Amino acid sequence: MFKTALRSFFTLKPKRNPEADKKVSVILSILIAVTQLGDYASTKLGLTLGAVEANGGMAKFIHNYGYDSFLYLKLAASAFLIWTCWKRPLVASIIILIYAAVIVHNTFTTIRLVG
Repeated sequence: MFKTALRSFFTLKPKRNPEADKKVSVILSILIAVTQLGDYASTKLGLTLGAVEANGGMAKFIHNYGYDSFLYLKLAASAFLIWTCWKRPLVASIIILIYAAVIVHNTFTTIRLVG
């Protein structure tokens, strides 16, 4: 079941809900972009203050290519997620909740470093 759900998410032809409200899709798209940028900002702040990136692949990417490339990656991720989640409010909401949790985690980690 998880495999099927994952495949239906990462597809070039996502199944959209034609009855989904366009205003809701716009709001969810904005929230996806905000959470991606929030992840970028909270990660950069934490790393600048001495935190360690828990995702090994992302740590290597940031180390090798820097924060500007990390920002471009988050912007590209925003575009991909917005396109994938358009008129799919449940999927968009799950993505937003996941990244909101990441931002909260990053923030508390940074607070522990400073305090």
